[in-house]
Amino acid sequence: MSAITVSTGQTSSGLVISGPDPSLIVQAGGTIVNTLVVNGGIDSVQGVANTTTAVTGGIEEVASGGVANGTLLVGGTLLISSGGTGHSATVRANGLVFLSGGTASNTFVYSGLLAVSAGGTASSTTVSSGGVVSLTSGGAANGTKVFAGGKLENGGTTTSSVLSSGGEEDVLSGGATNSATVSSGGNLVVASGGLASRTTIQSGGVLTVSAGGTTSVTTVSAGGQEYVAGIDIDATAAGRIDVLAGGVLSRAHTRSATNISSAYGIYVSSGGLTKMANMDAFGQEFILSGGSATNTNVTNAEAGLPGNPKNGVPRMRP
Repeated sequence: MSAITVSTGQTSSGLVISGPDPSLIVQAGGTIVNTLVVNGGIDSVQGVANTTTAVTGGIEEVASGGVANGTLLVGGTLLISSGGTGHSATVRANGLVFLSGGTASNTFVYSGLLAVSAGGTASSTTVSSGGVVSLTSGGAANGTKVFAGGKLENGGTTTSSVLSSGGEEDVLSGGATNSATVSSGGNLVVASGGLASRTTIQSGGVLTVSAGGTTSVTTVSAGGQEYVAGIDIDATAAGRIDVLAGGVLSRAHTRSATNISSAYGIYVSSGGLTKMANMDAFGQEFILSGGSATNTNVTNAEAGLPGNPKNGVPRMRP
């Protein structure tokens, strides 16, 4: 079967492109609607493709200047090159969206993979159970929402990720995340060589900073939890921060709380270190056996609750 060409100014609807190796070429200014691509079929888009369905073995390629709207991948593949754009794709049945310098917005990954390489950008992606968004160096993702069973593997740069219950972002070596929000049941893991800044950990959310990982300007809300085996700088905690062996917590600040409990404060385990921690009247820092603290600053300690004279003062525990 020879290639089908949709030329400038033409619109074709309901085409079926089936293998082996046939192709459909949509030139700049051409439009296809409701195309089905199966069994090794390929459609190459330099114009506009609306509501294409690519089944396993089917491929839609979006070149520079091309636009794909509402592509459904049922095991099929959507390839978006530099200068190409995809809107509102849906990925099911182990389908694949690959951004090689291209951009994609409002992608829904229910079961499959959205891969973003250098120069590619994914915006407002939703990831659910069985779905993965994977960024390599130079790839970017903005406003990704990760729900239960979904995962964001970040070796590039992410901004404003939202990790809901059961959702996870792993910041890999060379990766960076900025302004992430970790909701109840969500997890953010910063691996060695990874960087997280301006993260907000809501009640029930967890941030884990592995050895060699770095976080800065973290906000741990009441009920939130952070584990530090790497480096954390300028954290603010109304929740709980555990500084583990090898971890360093620098210039942390503990907020006021309405009650004294183990759900909030700084806890320094053996081999952990805090430096220049700042505690208000109701702040707590527990230095466990083998842990260390230097240059702790206590503010208005005399305002502690009656009956809690140690409130606001670093405490040593055996």
